[in-house]
Amino acid sequence: MKKTMIILLAIIGSAAVFSSCSKDQPVVYSMTNQQFVARSASYFNFQIQAGNLAKTRGVNDSVKSYGTAMVNDNTIAYTALKTLAAGKGLTVSTTLQTSDQSNLNALASQSGATFDQSYAQIMVLTHNQEIALFTLGEQSTGVADADLRSFSFNQLPLLGLRLQSAYNLQTMVSKE
Repeated sequence: MKKTMIILLAIIGSAAVFSSCSKDQPVVYSMTNQQFVARSASYFNFQIQAGNLAKTRGVNDSVKSYGTAMVNDNTIAYTALKTLAAGKGLTVSTTLQTSDQSNLNALASQSGATFDQSYAQIMVLTHNQEIALFTLGEQSTGVADADLRSFSFNQLPLLGLRLQSAYNLQTMVSKE
């Protein structure tokens, strides 16, 4: 009986030690909710402004059409982001982040076939970056807010299609 009691106490003691060692560690997120919203808003606003440039400065009809799609798609996404962020007390800026402003400035200084080629190249680049952001954002350690993770997840299919279209556009205008 004494031996059984000692074994039982040893098991209970071991369980207590092991359970105290496995305390949940706090989740470390890749970015704050506000950082995600700021970066997303900048991408959306850049795509809208660059799309408007494509509609007026592009010479290839496919570039103009792609620009129109960018304005439409990103206006919808930006509006959805603003609504979601407002409900969470997050700030959505209309100011472009430095890299987006640099890309927009580069496009604004061009016209004709040179514009078309630069626009297509920048669309490939920025859509790859945007997909990376939203892929990170959808992960459980991407951002703390579940609604923002869901928003990220829901953006990815269209971003993938737009990236493929940007690659096709880049191939088309490089031959001009």
